[in-house]
Amino acid sequence: MDRVLILGSDNEFVKDLKTGLDKMNQFQVSITTSGEEAIAQLGKYKVSVFVMDVAVSDMDALDLLAYMSKKHPNTPCIVMTDHKKPWFKERMARQSFLYHIEKPFTIGVLTNAVFVGLTS
Repeated sequence: MDRVLILGSDNEFVKDLKTGLDKMNQFQVSITTSGEEAIAQLGKYKVSVFVMDVAVSDMDALDLLAYMSKKHPNTPCIVMTDHKKPWFKERMARQSFLYHIEKPFTIGVLTNAVFVGLTS
């Protein structure tokens, strides 16, 4: 079964995303609020799609994306941002392995992005 890893800064938010994705019964969902823990999980398990918030307290998002492109180049990334981060959206447009969804979004939008990641 495919594994989706969600990294977000707000514990309740990532729990809500997990609950929504779990209803699909299509993949296993793991969550964390720590960039370091996400890296540990990426090293321990095969992650099919990595969903990350651009605002993570313990790690710079660009550093984490650089890590992903170096260590896990075949793992699709979905980056969640809010409308206050247009600079990040512009930088992501130049990256072929990234998907972007802007908060607020519905669980359907995230589900669609995950399915795109799984089929890419």
